[in-house]
Amino acid sequence: MRILMTGLDSIHTTRQVKWLLDRDCKVSLLSPVNPLPNEVNGRFQWISPIHPRGVGIYGKIPSRSLVNRLKEATRAVQHKALFQKIKPQVIHANWIDGSVSNPSYYFAITRCKPLVLNVWGTDVNQYFEPTDDGVRIDKRKRYRTAMALKHADAVIVDAADMYEKCESLAQKSLRFEMMPLGIDTDHFRPMDVEVARRYRRKLKISDTAKVIVSIRATGRRYGHHYVLEAFARAVPKLHEEAVLVFRDYNAPADDASIAELKSRAEELGILNRIRVVESVPYEQLREIYALADLIVNYPVMDAFPVTFIEAAACCRRVVSCSLPAYRGTFAEQCFRMVKPEDSADLCEGLVDELNRSDSGEDERLTEIRRRIESEFSENVSAQKLISLYQSFL
Repeated sequence: MRILMTGLDSIHTTRQVKWLLDRDCKVSLLSPVNPLPNEVNGRFQWISPIHPRGVGIYGKIPSRSLVNRLKEATRAVQHKALFQKIKPQVIHANWIDGSVSNPSYYFAITRCKPLVLNVWGTDVNQYFEPTDDGVRIDKRKRYRTAMALKHADAVIVDAADMYEKCESLAQKSLRFEMMPLGIDTDHFRPMDVEVARRYRRKLKISDTAKVIVSIRATGRRYGHHYVLEAFARAVPKLHEEAVLVFRDYNAPADDASIAELKSRAEELGILNRIRVVESVPYEQLREIYALADLIVNYPVMDAFPVTFIEAAACCRRVVSCSLPAYRGTFAEQCFRMVKPEDSADLCEGLVDELNRSDSGEDERLTEIRRRIESEFSENVSAQKLISLYQSFL
Protein backbone atom coordinates (compact mmCIF):
# COMPACT_ATOMS: atom_id res chain seq x y z
CA MET A 1 0.00 0.00 0.00
CA ARG A 2 1.04 3.59 -0.63
CA ILE A 3 0.50 5.75 2.45
CA LEU A 4 0.86 9.51 2.73
CA MET A 5 1.36 10.22 6.43
CA THR A 6 1.61 13.60 8.14
CA GLY A 7 2.95 14.23 11.61
CA LEU A 8 5.04 16.26 13.99
CA ASP A 9 8.56 15.53 15.19
CA SER A 10 7.28 12.80 17.51
CA ILE A 11 8.17 9.28 18.49
CA HIS A 12 4.52 8.32 17.95
CA THR A 13 4.70 9.21 14.26
CA THR A 14 8.10 7.57 13.86
CA ARG A 15 6.87 4.32 15.38
CA GLN A 16 3.86 4.16 13.08
CA VAL A 17 6.05 4.76 10.03
CA LYS A 18 8.32 1.89 11.10
CA TRP A 19 5.32 -0.40 11.59
CA LEU A 20 4.21 0.27 8.03
CA LEU A 21 7.67 -0.14 6.51
CA ASP A 22 8.10 -3.44 8.35
CA ARG A 23 4.89 -4.59 6.66
CA ASP A 24 6.05 -3.67 3.14
CA CYS A 25 4.04 -0.46 2.78
CA LYS A 26 5.40 2.54 0.91
CA VAL A 27 5.33 5.63 3.12
CA SER A 28 5.66 9.29 2.19
CA LEU A 29 5.97 11.32 5.39
CA LEU A 30 5.12 15.03 5.44
CA SER A 31 6.85 16.23 8.61
CA PRO A 32 9.14 19.00 9.94
CA VAL A 33 11.92 16.49 10.64
CA ASN A 34 13.10 13.39 8.81
CA PRO A 35 12.96 10.68 11.52
CA LEU A 36 14.64 8.06 9.32
CA PRO A 37 17.49 9.81 7.49
CA ASN A 38 19.28 6.51 6.90
CA GLU A 39 16.27 4.71 5.44
CA VAL A 40 17.34 3.83 1.87
CA ASN A 41 15.14 0.85 1.00
CA GLY A 42 13.14 2.83 -1.57
CA ARG A 43 9.87 2.50 0.34
CA PHE A 44 10.27 5.64 2.45
CA GLN A 45 10.15 9.26 1.33
CA TRP A 46 10.42 12.31 3.59
CA ILE A 47 8.70 15.54 2.49
CA SER A 48 9.38 18.84 4.24
CA PRO A 49 6.41 20.99 5.31
CA ILE A 50 4.61 23.02 2.66
CA HIS A 51 4.99 26.79 2.88
CA PRO A 52 2.81 29.15 0.82
CA ARG A 53 4.44 30.66 -2.25
CA GLY A 54 4.13 34.30 -3.30
CA VAL A 55 5.69 36.02 -0.27
CA GLY A 56 6.56 39.08 -2.36
CA ILE A 57 2.96 39.55 -3.43
CA TYR A 58 1.62 39.18 0.12
CA GLY A 59 3.80 42.07 1.27
CA LYS A 60 1.95 44.43 -1.07
CA ILE A 61 -1.50 43.62 0.31
CA PRO A 62 -2.53 45.97 3.17
CA SER A 63 -5.19 43.67 4.68
CA ARG A 64 -3.63 41.11 7.02
CA SER A 65 -6.85 39.14 7.08
CA LEU A 66 -6.84 38.87 3.30
CA VAL A 67 -3.17 37.82 3.31
CA ASN A 68 -3.93 35.03 5.75
CA ARG A 69 -6.83 33.82 3.60
CA LEU A 70 -4.66 33.86 0.48
CA LYS A 71 -1.94 31.90 2.25
CA GLU A 72 -4.47 29.28 3.30
CA ALA A 73 -5.80 29.05 -0.26
CA THR A 74 -2.26 28.66 -1.60
CA ARG A 75 -1.48 25.93 0.92
CA ALA A 76 -4.65 24.11 -0.10
CA VAL A 77 -3.62 24.11 -3.76
CA GLN A 78 -0.12 22.90 -2.88
CA HIS A 79 -1.41 20.06 -0.72
CA LYS A 80 -3.80 18.99 -3.47
CA ALA A 81 -0.91 18.97 -5.94
CA LEU A 82 1.17 16.83 -3.55
CA PHE A 83 -1.68 14.36 -3.24
CA GLN A 84 -2.05 14.12 -7.02
CA LYS A 85 1.69 13.60 -7.43
CA ILE A 86 2.06 10.83 -4.83
CA LYS A 87 -1.32 9.17 -5.51
CA PRO A 88 -1.54 7.52 -2.08
CA GLN A 89 -4.12 4.85 -1.39
CA VAL A 90 -4.64 6.31 2.09
CA ILE A 91 -3.79 9.64 3.77
CA HIS A 92 -3.07 9.23 7.47
CA ALA A 93 -2.87 12.55 9.31
CA ASN A 94 -1.29 12.44 12.76
CA TRP A 95 -2.38 15.42 14.85
CA ILE A 96 -5.11 17.83 13.78
CA ASP A 97 -4.36 20.68 16.16
CA GLY A 98 -5.97 23.36 13.99
CA SER A 99 -2.76 25.30 13.41
CA VAL A 100 -2.52 27.15 10.11
CA SER A 101 0.19 24.81 8.85
CA ASN A 102 -1.55 21.54 9.79
CA PRO A 103 -1.97 19.44 6.61
CA SER A 104 -5.11 17.64 7.78
CA TYR A 105 -7.22 20.76 7.14
CA TYR A 106 -5.92 21.27 3.60
CA PHE A 107 -6.35 17.63 2.59
CA ALA A 108 -9.88 17.80 4.02
CA ILE A 109 -11.08 20.94 2.25
CA THR A 110 -9.61 19.80 -1.10
CA ARG A 111 -11.39 16.43 -0.69
CA CYS A 112 -8.26 14.28 -0.84
CA LYS A 113 -9.45 10.80 0.09
CA PRO A 114 -9.52 8.44 1.87
CA LEU A 115 -8.51 10.61 4.81
CA VAL A 116 -7.77 8.97 8.17
CA LEU A 117 -7.24 11.25 11.15
CA ASN A 118 -5.28 10.19 14.22
CA VAL A 119 -6.77 12.46 16.89
CA TRP A 120 -4.86 12.93 20.14
CA GLY A 121 -6.30 14.40 23.31
CA THR A 122 -4.58 17.77 22.99
CA ASP A 123 -6.01 18.20 19.47
CA VAL A 124 -9.60 18.54 20.66
CA ASN A 125 -9.42 18.95 24.45
CA GLN A 126 -8.11 22.49 23.96
CA TYR A 127 -11.61 23.49 22.82
CA PHE A 128 -13.32 22.02 25.88
CA GLU A 129 -10.92 22.95 28.69
CA PRO A 130 -11.90 25.77 31.06
CA THR A 131 -10.00 28.91 30.02
CA ASP A 132 -8.44 31.55 32.25
CA ASP A 133 -10.02 34.99 32.40
CA GLY A 134 -9.19 36.95 29.29
CA VAL A 135 -8.20 33.86 27.27
CA ARG A 136 -10.32 33.14 24.24
CA ILE A 137 -10.34 30.14 21.93
CA ASP A 138 -8.96 30.88 18.48
CA LYS A 139 -12.12 30.56 16.34
CA ARG A 140 -10.17 30.08 13.12
CA LYS A 141 -8.14 27.29 14.71
CA ARG A 142 -11.31 25.60 15.93
CA TYR A 143 -12.79 25.92 12.42
CA ARG A 144 -9.80 24.21 10.82
CA THR A 145 -10.01 21.33 13.33
CA ALA A 146 -13.75 21.00 12.72
CA MET A 147 -13.34 20.91 8.95
CA ALA A 148 -10.67 18.22 9.14
CA LEU A 149 -13.02 16.08 11.24
CA LYS A 150 -16.03 16.80 9.07
CA HIS A 151 -14.38 15.47 5.91
CA ALA A 152 -12.53 12.53 7.49
CA ASP A 153 -13.32 9.02 6.30
CA ALA A 154 -12.23 7.56 9.65
CA VAL A 155 -11.12 9.03 12.97
CA ILE A 156 -8.70 7.09 15.17
CA VAL A 157 -9.09 7.82 18.89
CA ASP A 158 -7.78 6.23 22.06
CA ALA A 159 -10.58 7.14 24.49
CA ALA A 160 -14.36 6.76 24.29
CA ASP A 161 -15.06 10.29 25.49
CA MET A 162 -13.42 11.59 22.30
CA TYR A 163 -16.45 10.47 20.27
CA GLU A 164 -18.73 13.17 21.58
CA LYS A 165 -16.08 15.90 21.44
CA CYS A 166 -15.11 15.15 17.83
CA GLU A 167 -18.71 14.96 16.66
CA SER A 168 -19.50 18.17 18.52
CA LEU A 169 -16.78 19.93 16.54
CA ALA A 170 -17.66 18.31 13.22
CA GLN A 171 -21.41 18.72 13.72
CA LYS A 172 -22.04 15.29 12.19
CA SER A 173 -21.72 11.58 12.92
CA LEU A 174 -18.24 10.20 12.31
CA ARG A 175 -16.69 6.80 11.76
CA PHE A 176 -14.45 6.05 14.74
CA GLU A 177 -11.75 3.45 15.27
CA MET A 178 -10.70 2.85 18.89
CA MET A 179 -6.96 2.31 18.62
CA PRO A 180 -4.67 3.12 21.59
CA LEU A 181 -1.05 3.36 20.50
CA GLY A 182 0.57 0.02 21.32
CA ILE A 183 4.07 -0.39 22.71
CA ASP A 184 7.03 -2.70 22.27
CA THR A 185 6.45 -4.99 25.25
CA ASP A 186 9.91 -6.52 24.86
CA HIS A 187 11.39 -3.06 25.40
CA PHE A 188 9.03 -1.86 28.14
CA ARG A 189 9.44 -4.55 30.78
CA PRO A 190 10.58 -4.91 34.39
CA MET A 191 14.30 -4.12 34.58
CA ASP A 192 17.14 -5.28 36.78
CA VAL A 193 17.23 -3.48 40.13
CA GLU A 194 20.74 -2.25 39.34
CA VAL A 195 19.28 0.05 36.67
CA ALA A 196 17.18 1.77 39.34
CA ARG A 197 20.16 1.95 41.70
CA ARG A 198 22.29 3.71 39.07
CA TYR A 199 19.54 6.23 38.44
CA ARG A 200 19.10 6.79 42.17
CA ARG A 201 22.80 7.53 42.55
CA LYS A 202 22.61 9.95 39.62
CA LEU A 203 19.76 11.83 41.32
CA LYS A 204 21.26 11.51 44.81
CA ILE A 205 18.42 9.36 46.12
CA SER A 206 19.11 6.73 48.77
CA ASP A 207 18.47 3.06 48.00
CA THR A 208 15.86 2.87 50.76
CA ALA A 209 13.75 5.90 49.78
CA LYS A 210 10.41 5.50 48.02
CA VAL A 211 10.40 7.22 44.63
CA ILE A 212 7.26 8.79 43.18
CA VAL A 213 7.48 9.93 39.54
CA SER A 214 5.01 12.49 38.15
CA ILE A 215 5.50 11.18 34.65
CA ARG A 216 3.56 13.43 32.26
CA ALA A 217 4.84 16.35 30.19
CA THR A 218 5.67 19.71 31.70
CA GLY A 219 2.76 22.15 31.85
CA ARG A 220 -0.05 23.09 34.20
CA ARG A 221 -2.63 21.03 32.32
CA TYR A 222 -0.84 17.90 33.56
CA GLY A 223 -1.56 18.71 37.21
CA HIS A 224 1.96 18.57 38.66
CA HIS A 225 1.06 21.37 41.09
CA TYR A 226 -1.67 19.13 42.56
CA VAL A 227 0.87 16.31 42.84
CA LEU A 228 3.29 18.56 44.72
CA GLU A 229 0.65 19.70 47.21
CA ALA A 230 -0.50 16.12 47.77
CA PHE A 231 3.06 14.92 48.25
CA ALA A 232 3.72 17.63 50.87
CA ARG A 233 0.65 16.45 52.79
CA ALA A 234 1.70 12.82 52.45
CA VAL A 235 5.31 13.14 53.69
CA PRO A 236 4.49 13.11 57.45
CA LYS A 237 2.21 10.08 56.98
CA LEU A 238 4.64 7.86 55.08
CA HIS A 239 6.42 5.03 56.86
CA GLU A 240 9.61 5.57 54.85
CA GLU A 241 11.57 8.44 53.31
CA ALA A 242 10.11 9.52 49.96
CA VAL A 243 11.26 11.58 46.97
CA LEU A 244 9.13 13.14 44.22
CA VAL A 245 10.54 13.27 40.67
CA PHE A 246 9.23 15.49 37.87
CA ARG A 247 10.06 15.10 34.17
CA ASP A 248 10.93 18.34 32.38
CA TYR A 249 9.98 17.81 28.74
CA ASN A 250 7.60 19.09 26.04
CA ALA A 251 7.10 22.34 27.94
CA PRO A 252 5.24 25.16 26.15
CA ALA A 253 7.57 28.01 25.18
CA ASP A 254 6.12 30.35 27.81
CA ASP A 255 5.78 27.71 30.55
CA ALA A 256 7.52 28.26 33.89
CA SER A 257 5.93 25.40 35.80
CA ILE A 258 9.16 23.66 36.88
CA ALA A 259 10.48 26.88 38.40
CA GLU A 260 7.09 27.46 40.03
CA LEU A 261 7.07 23.91 41.43
CA LYS A 262 10.53 24.34 42.94
CA SER A 263 9.54 27.68 44.46
CA ARG A 264 6.40 26.17 45.97
CA ALA A 265 8.36 23.14 47.23
CA GLU A 266 10.70 25.52 49.03
CA GLU A 267 7.72 27.25 50.66
CA LEU A 268 6.42 23.86 51.78
CA GLY A 269 9.81 22.86 53.19
CA ILE A 270 10.26 19.85 50.92
CA LEU A 271 12.63 21.14 48.24
CA ASN A 272 15.25 18.60 49.37
CA ARG A 273 12.76 15.84 48.46
CA ILE A 274 12.22 17.09 44.88
CA ARG A 275 14.19 15.97 41.83
CA VAL A 276 13.84 16.97 38.17
CA VAL A 277 14.75 14.66 35.30
CA GLU A 278 15.53 16.28 31.98
CA SER A 279 14.05 14.88 28.78
CA VAL A 280 15.46 11.46 27.92
CA PRO A 281 15.44 9.60 24.58
CA TYR A 282 12.45 7.33 24.08
CA GLU A 283 14.74 4.31 24.21
CA GLN A 284 15.76 5.22 27.79
CA LEU A 285 12.28 6.00 29.06
CA ARG A 286 11.94 2.54 30.61
CA GLU A 287 14.74 3.50 33.02
CA ILE A 288 12.46 6.18 34.49
CA TYR A 289 9.85 3.50 35.13
CA ALA A 290 12.51 1.29 36.74
CA LEU A 291 13.40 4.17 39.07
CA ALA A 292 9.80 4.61 40.25
CA ASP A 293 8.11 2.81 43.12
CA LEU A 294 4.95 4.66 42.14
CA ILE A 295 3.87 6.47 38.95
CA VAL A 296 1.50 9.44 39.27
CA ASN A 297 -0.73 10.56 36.40
CA TYR A 298 -2.83 13.63 37.24
CA PRO A 299 -3.84 15.77 34.23
CA VAL A 300 -6.83 18.11 34.23
CA MET A 301 -8.13 16.68 30.95
CA ASP A 302 -6.83 13.83 28.85
CA ALA A 303 -7.38 11.13 26.25
CA PHE A 304 -5.98 7.66 27.00
CA PRO A 305 -2.26 8.05 27.72
CA VAL A 306 0.35 5.58 26.50
CA THR A 307 1.85 6.18 29.97
CA PHE A 308 -0.69 3.70 31.36
CA ILE A 309 0.40 0.99 28.95
CA GLU A 310 4.12 1.61 29.50
CA ALA A 311 3.78 1.63 33.30
CA ALA A 312 1.74 -1.58 33.31
CA ALA A 313 4.21 -3.31 30.98
CA CYS A 314 7.01 -2.30 33.38
CA CYS A 315 5.00 -3.68 36.34
CA ARG A 316 4.76 -0.31 38.09
CA ARG A 317 2.02 0.78 40.47
CA VAL A 318 0.03 3.81 39.30
CA VAL A 319 -2.08 6.42 41.06
CA SER A 320 -4.20 8.44 38.66
CA CYS A 321 -7.09 10.85 38.68
CA SER A 322 -10.32 9.33 37.40
CA LEU A 323 -11.21 11.09 34.14
CA PRO A 324 -13.97 10.30 31.63
CA ALA A 325 -11.36 9.13 29.11
CA TYR A 326 -10.19 6.37 31.48
CA ARG A 327 -13.57 4.89 32.33
CA GLY A 328 -14.19 1.35 31.22
CA THR A 329 -10.49 0.75 30.47
CA PHE A 330 -8.04 -1.62 32.14
CA ALA A 331 -6.57 1.38 34.01
CA GLU A 332 -9.76 1.82 35.99
CA GLN A 333 -9.58 -1.83 37.03
CA CYS A 334 -5.84 -2.08 37.73
CA PHE A 335 -4.68 1.30 39.08
CA ARG A 336 -5.56 3.37 42.14
CA MET A 337 -8.02 6.00 40.88
CA VAL A 338 -8.65 9.20 42.87
CA LYS A 339 -10.69 12.36 42.42
CA PRO A 340 -9.38 14.88 39.85
CA GLU A 341 -8.11 18.30 40.97
CA ASP A 342 -8.24 17.20 44.62
CA SER A 343 -4.89 17.23 46.43
CA ALA A 344 -6.40 15.74 49.60
CA ASP A 345 -7.75 12.66 47.83
CA LEU A 346 -4.53 12.29 45.84
CA CYS A 347 -2.58 12.49 49.13
CA GLU A 348 -4.65 9.62 50.51
CA GLY A 349 -3.96 7.57 47.41
CA LEU A 350 -0.20 8.18 47.63
CA VAL A 351 -0.10 7.26 51.32
CA ASP A 352 -2.16 4.08 50.87
CA GLU A 353 -0.08 2.86 47.94
CA LEU A 354 3.31 3.53 49.53
CA ASN A 355 2.44 2.27 53.01
CA ARG A 356 0.56 -0.90 52.13
CA SER A 357 2.12 -4.36 52.15
CA ASP A 358 3.70 -5.70 48.96
CA SER A 359 2.29 -9.16 49.62
CA GLY A 360 0.92 -10.59 46.39
CA GLU A 361 1.76 -7.40 44.49
CA ASP A 362 4.30 -8.98 42.13
CA GLU A 363 1.75 -11.57 41.02
CA ARG A 364 -0.91 -8.89 40.45
CA LEU A 365 1.41 -6.68 38.42
CA THR A 366 2.64 -9.65 36.37
CA GLU A 367 -0.96 -10.52 35.48
CA ILE A 368 -1.57 -6.93 34.36
CA ARG A 369 1.54 -7.13 32.17
CA ARG A 370 0.19 -10.28 30.50
CA ARG A 371 -2.94 -8.33 29.61
CA ILE A 372 -0.83 -5.56 28.07
CA GLU A 373 1.07 -8.10 25.97
CA SER A 374 -2.15 -9.57 24.58
CA GLU A 375 -4.12 -6.35 24.04
CA PHE A 376 -1.69 -3.44 23.67
CA SER A 377 1.48 -4.68 22.00
CA GLU A 378 2.57 -2.73 18.95
CA ASN A 379 2.00 -5.81 16.79
CA VAL A 380 -1.68 -5.71 17.72
CA SER A 381 -1.88 -1.96 17.00
CA ALA A 382 -0.03 -2.29 13.69
CA GLN A 383 -2.39 -4.99 12.47
CA LYS A 384 -5.42 -2.89 13.41
CA LEU A 385 -3.96 0.03 11.45
CA ILE A 386 -3.30 -2.09 8.37
CA SER A 387 -6.82 -3.54 8.56
CA LEU A 388 -8.27 -0.02 8.69
CA TYR A 389 -6.30 0.98 5.58
CA GLN A 390 -7.41 -2.16 3.76
CA SER A 391 -11.05 -1.31 4.42
CA PHE A 392 -10.67 1.56 1.94
CA LEU A 393 -9.07 -0.47 -0.87
